[in-house]
Order: sequence, then C-alpha cells, then structure tokens
Amino acid sequence: MQLKALVLTTATVLVAVASWTAVPEAKAQRLPSDIACEPFKVHANVYHQRCTRTHYDANGNVIGTSVFYIDHNGQWYMLPD
Repeated sequence: MQLKALVLTTATVLVAVASWTAVPEAKAQRLPSDIACEPFKVHANVYHQRCTRTHYDANGNVIGTSVFYIDHNGQWYMLPD
C-alpha cells in the first residue's frame, strides 16, 4: 500500500510538471526548471516526499530554488518559515 501511494504521488508530480510545460503562454517566455523529489519517513509506515524545484535563467544558470512537500495522499503542502 505504501509503495502504491509513493508511485501515485510521483505520478502526480510528473503529470503536473508535464502540464506546466505543455501550456503555451502568449507573451511571457517560461524559464526552464526541474523538480527532484526524495521520500522521507513521517511515521512508522507513512512516507511523504520533499521536492526541490530549481529555476534556471535562459543561459542555464540557477536563479533560485523552492521547496515543497507531498503527503501520502498526494496533497502538496509547504512548511511555514
């Protein structure tokens, strides 16, 4: 069951990323970015994912990163600063 939830969560992230890049924008150019997620244990049998999105400029230089989390139900959340 845990593996199923992890696979479903990963698939959710991949679909979201694919939908972000597939939508053309009329005026603004979308800068490239990528997302890397790593699972971590929250409780005995509960895993969440910590995802880091890295943003790049037109030359491929890193211009910033953002972190978000995905729970065992596929819900995205951010921790308060």
